[in-house]
Amino acid sequence: WRHGVNSQRKLHRALADPQVHMIEADVCLGHLVTQGPGDVIRQLSTVSAASSSSSAGSASAVAKRRSRSNRLIMAHYPTTVSSDLSLEDFLLTVMKHNA
Repeated sequence: WRHGVNSQRKLHRALADPQVHMIEADVCLGHLVTQGPGDVIRQLSTVSAASSSSSAGSASAVAKRRSRSNRLIMAHYPTTVSSDLSLEDFLLTVMKHNA
């Protein structure tokens, strides 16, 4: 069995493991945090004249996270109040896997 399956990564790992027959997870009201390909923004570094030799033209991708509150999510309250996995997505994913 797998304990604390409160994220998308943990859920997919548990479902992919043929040795796992039971999944335990926690449900609470909190923030659903999503991150997808449309949420990535480009942020160009500003370079001062003094440090332009080492970092000129560098760019880094920064993940922009969207948060929606007051949703039923998979998280262990009170230590965690946000998750990337909603209760609805958890149930749909498990039902689809077992179909």
